[in-house]
Amino acid sequence: MEHTATVAVATDQQRLWRVVANVEAWPRFVSSMQTVRRRELGPLGLGSTALVKQPGMTPTVWEVTEFDDGRAFVWRSTFPGVTTLGGHVVEADVGGSRLTLTFRQSGPLAGVVGLIMGRRIRRFLALEANGLKGAAESPEAA
Repeated sequence: MEHTATVAVATDQQRLWRVVANVEAWPRFVSSMQTVRRRELGPLGLGSTALVKQPGMTPTVWEVTEFDDGRAFVWRSTFPGVTTLGGHVVEADVGGSRLTLTFRQSGPLAGVVGLIMGRRIRRFLALEANGLKGAAESPEAA
């Protein structure tokens, strides 16, 4: 199961990346995030982990498994029977930049989880994309 959300952002790629990579700040402007707590000091990078709490969900540890500074990261969480990958890609685009978020689940229980949680997953993905867009476009992000 995979879901994708893409938004055009009226700011440059570097500014959008600063917002996307500052995961601990997400709850201030992404309503689908209650808390994001990094488990290490320093900038986000390969191997970084964070505890994420979302409304109505169990707190989940996410680990960065792919990292391209200034452009993209993928983080992974696991539960028995399901592995989830969350992708975050920032690209230059005409008039600013573009943010693409992906949510991919695999494993023997992924289909069942997708049926039960699919609507919530799509809603949370859209809230995340639009919240990050709004934060990057705001004067405070400069």
